[in-house]
Amino acid sequence: MTVKTNENDRLLYIKNCLAEGETREDIAQKLGYRNWKSLDIFMRRKGMKWDSRRQRYYSMDDEYDNPGNEHSKIQAIISMFNNKDVDPKNVALQAGFRDHHDMAAYMKSNNYIWSHDISNYIMNSARNGNIIEEKVDNCDTAACQDFQDNCVGEMDISRYLPLLDLLFKNMEKFIDMFSEAAPTIPRYAVAGSIRTKSFYMSDRVSKLISDYSRSKNVSQKEIVEAAIIEFLCKYSYKDEVSKILFPNSIL
Repeated sequence: MTVKTNENDRLLYIKNCLAEGETREDIAQKLGYRNWKSLDIFMRRKGMKWDSRRQRYYSMDDEYDNPGNEHSKIQAIISMFNNKDVDPKNVALQAGFRDHHDMAAYMKSNNYIWSHDISNYIMNSARNGNIIEEKVDNCDTAACQDFQDNCVGEMDISRYLPLLDLLFKNMEKFIDMFSEAAPTIPRYAVAGSIRTKSFYMSDRVSKLISDYSRSKNVSQKEIVEAAIIEFLCKYSYKDEVSKILFPNSIL
């Protein structure tokens, strides 16, 4: 087999072989590449992208310049912006636009607007909120300054993200904390005979137990048992507690 020395011929040869069902490994071996990864580097250097579903390489011109493929073209643009530190100018060129101004106009005409929160385009399902349309007049840095200089009226919420993350992770605790309804007092049905166990405690704690028992209509025995069970469960004795509470369960 004659090795394709011309890069364009080699690119076409690789695409044809893949269309005929050959694998990248086999083609790489034929062309003298060390492995398929070296072949992949060559194809990507030529502006090609890999479609893992169809096992094909494609370019933007192949996939997205045909009429009726607007959805594919939009999804390709969104997919490229998912990469970190992407340059909007490069995205526009890869998507077949003259520049990022044309790309912005195209996305807007398809009802997509720029979201500064996620640094990407989203469907303009609502005309309100904190979504700011893309402004590209002064886009001249490596990543178009992340569109920050071109998004007017946008509040920088990055400083609040750690707080929002904390609130989300502890949502249930905050709901319980601010709930108007008092939590239900746990009552545990513990099997076994009743025994007397005497121990000393602060008179103030003893008074608290008595007062609580009267005000909540719960016996002091139930208070002490619930407190001990909750304590043991919380501090590494949950399995042993489960054995006496649920003796017939398989742990």
